Amino acid sequence: MPRRKSQQHPQSPGLNPLVPAAGPVASPGARTVVMGSIVTGTLVMAAIVVAILARPSTAAAGEGDATKKLVLQNERVRAVANYYPAGAAVAEHEHTAPRAVVVIEGGTIEIRDANGKVSTLSLRNGDIVWRPPEKHSIMNVGSTPVRVVEIDVLDCPKR
Repeated sequence: MPRRKSQQHPQSPGLNPLVPAAGPVASPGARTVVMGSIVTGTLVMAAIVVAILARPSTAAAGEGDATKKLVLQNERVRAVANYYPAGAAVAEHEHTAPRAVVVIEGGTIEIRDANGKVSTLSLRNGDIVWRPPEKHSIMNVGSTPVRVVEIDVLDCPKR
């Protein structure tokens, strides 16, 4: 039996390669693009989490130092792995893009915004938190280290 060639949607070449030429074509366009974006995003998130979990539990720079490591950057996202040992503080800094924060190791942190308002966050392993662009400082006020991955969405539409 001869092998069938894959059929692709004419407006979205390469996005629908698994549909046989004799079979039906799924709704082309937006649904295919959205599903591709979801799958790609999920794979990127999974790769980041695996990379972070494979690292040792101690901070590379020393027990009392907060550390950050760029783990992915392209035109759409920037992912940074942050480690905050108990008692560590990070000076005021600015995030110019909104971001998803994936908690790898939970704990308690205080965030002080640019106006001096303090918020205490109790983070649990596996939490995912959405943060807007902001200027703030951070302190780990708990007794355990906190490890998170911040994924800045660089091409997020402005509202």
